[in-house]
Amino acid sequence: MIIDFNKIVKIILLPVLTENAFVVVEEYKDYVEFKSFAKGIALGVGLFRRGGNEMSVSLSIGKDVYHTEDISKLYKESEYIYTFLRDEEMAKEAVEALKSILLENNCALLNGDKKSFDKLEFIKNKLSKDYNNKRDLNCLTEQANTAWSNQNYSKFIELIEQRKNEFPSSFAKKLEIAKLKQKHK
Repeated sequence: MIIDFNKIVKIILLPVLTENAFVVVEEYKDYVEFKSFAKGIALGVGLFRRGGNEMSVSLSIGKDVYHTEDISKLYKESEYIYTFLRDEEMAKEAVEALKSILLENNCALLNGDKKSFDKLEFIKNKLSKDYNNKRDLNCLTEQANTAWSNQNYSKFIELIEQRKNEFPSSFAKKLEIAKLKQKHK
């Protein structure tokens, strides 16, 4: 699927950034850089393709972000705010999340408040944890379905018991059946 990331960024972020004296200064495939000459702050938003359909949205903010030779000019370098996007809707959600972050605390981040990056770090860690939990649960679900199909009820029970509250309700019934079948062996 082709995602026109720059269009998404400009539709969602440009109105907010324009209100805060930012203009688009550079644009490349999957990257848009905004700058406020009045505030002396640049903000870059990029989409990084990780292979397959997995992508990440990142934010860089500082005095200069894309052509910086002095890394100390950056307040923070490439803070990933949303990872493992798979489609255009997820890209829109990620940019909307970034918009919310930028608007928090009277746009503190857009005014160069370095403490606002702590919030980004927290969000990045939470999203990463949520993604990993979901990926692990999907893997367990796949393994449990294989065990069920192969009538390997002891393996099914072992897999489901680990995180039984996180599985769909249909698995609770299957778990009961598997335990009954296991008893009658």
